[in-house]
Order: sequence, then structure tokens, then C-alpha cells
Amino acid sequence: MTFPEHVDKDAWAEERCYALVSPFTSSALKTESESTFNPLADVHRVLNERNGNGVEDGLRWKVKESMEIVMTALEQYGPDHVGLSFNGGKDCTLLLHILYAARQAYAIAHPGQTFNERISTLYVTYHDTFPEVEQFVEFCIKRYNLSLTRLSHPMLPALTTYMSTHPHVDSMLIGTRLSDPYSQNLRPFHPTDAGWPSLIRVHPILTYTYTDIWDAMRLLKVPCCVLYERGYTSLGGMKDTRRNTALRRKPEMEGEEGYEPAWMLREDGLERSGREKSVEVL
Repeated sequence: MTFPEHVDKDAWAEERCYALVSPFTSSALKTESESTFNPLADVHRVLNERNGNGVEDGLRWKVKESMEIVMTALEQYGPDHVGLSFNGGKDCTLLLHILYAARQAYAIAHPGQTFNERISTLYVTYHDTFPEVEQFVEFCIKRYNLSLTRLSHPMLPALTTYMSTHPHVDSMLIGTRLSDPYSQNLRPFHPTDAGWPSLIRVHPILTYTYTDIWDAMRLLKVPCCVLYERGYTSLGGMKDTRRNTALRRKPEMEGEEGYEPAWMLREDGLERSGREKSVEVL
């Protein structure tokens, strides 16, 4: 793997899961065994830092907006009635980190209120899911205290089954962005379409670009699946997902080929170059 010059490679590894570390600091990401796991502190740090960088200032506004949308959902529906759609991808992992932070903030604001500490989560799997994705999902179950329900594609029958066993879920957080297929007209709070189980879809990261996602993960020190390090930029099933050719490196030796990691891609329009078909969305 080729690391950016300003990043300490020792800061990246945690077994088979990776986290982006801010290039503006030389301190390494610490595992939970070495420091307190505290996503709310991560968000506060990012929102309160000021270094005159216009890109990061714009991203801070998006992180703040995401937190406000999630907090609105928690206040309006209650933590036990807000579910999460999660599949181990970069977008929903960033959203999970923000959701955990918002639940921490909600608990502080409502000290006398009790709610389930585990996050009700729907994971709709492919029949040929990458083993690395499954490993990362297991990592997230433990790290973020997920109550995870695994169901198989397609999405509509999976969601129908999930809602039949989780009737208390009134809304679901989804890591969809406006650049995703069929998502251009979505709003932060959007009811499901006709023919789908009735609930409110909550989209806290709609306005993020592909590069925003990776920059936010870097700033918040959010872990990601190891496949992203290997040149995959959009994850689906093994049959229809390939490494992104835009990240292919020229071989240094004859017969040798490698790929840059996903966060090195800076052209948003090439994000899905490694996917062979459209992604089904909720």
C-alpha cells in the first residue's frame, strides 16, 4: 500500500480494520484498549477546531448538520424507535459513528430517561457478501453495540420482514447521498414510497460528496472495511464488485500490479466505476 506522505502508516492498522487519521496531527489512532471510545468527543473536537482551512470548515458544517438531523430524529421519535440501515460500507459507517455520538448527546440531555443501549440495526446482505465485509460488520457490532438483524436481498421483502419483528421502529437512518442512484429528490426526512412498509427514512448525509465521506472519516477517525484499502470504492456482492480501475497503479516490476486505497480517489464521478450494476436503495 502507498501511504500519503503526511500520514504515519503505523496509525492505520487495527487487525483487519482501518481508520483514517487526520493529516494535520502526528498522533496515532488509539484502540479502545488504550483510550476511551467516545464518538461524541470526536464530533465536538471536529466542530470546535479552527485552522483556517476552507475545505474543513465546509465539512464541519456538514458534520454539524448531520448531528442536528440525527438529534431531531431522536427527539421526535425516541432512541428506541429509530433504526439504522447498515451494511459495512463507508457511508453507513460514518453515519453509525455520528448516530452513536448523537445517542450519547441525547443521554446527556435526558438524564432521567432510559432507553435500549443497543442500536436496532438492519443488515441486508448479498448472497455473495465479501468475507471482509462480514468481518468488519462483526467488528462494528461489538464496537458500536448493535442489535443487528441479518436478512437477504432484495431490500423490499427484507424490510417488510424486519418491520414485522420491529414494529416499534418508526424511522430508519440511511447513509444515502444525493449522488446515489434514484436519490436526487430525497429530503432529510422522507416517507417510504407506496408499496413499502410505512416509516420515515432519515438521510443525515445527503449533501456529502464522495471525498466528503473520506475527509469526514479521517477527521472523526472512523474505521472502515479493509477492502477500501485494496482499491474498492463502492461495495456490493462479490460477483458485481471490482476494484476501481481509476486507482490502478502502474506496475513497478513486470507482472506486478496494485491499487491505491479508496480515499485517494478525488473524482466523485468515478466512485462506482467498480460496480457492474445499480445499487438497490431503500
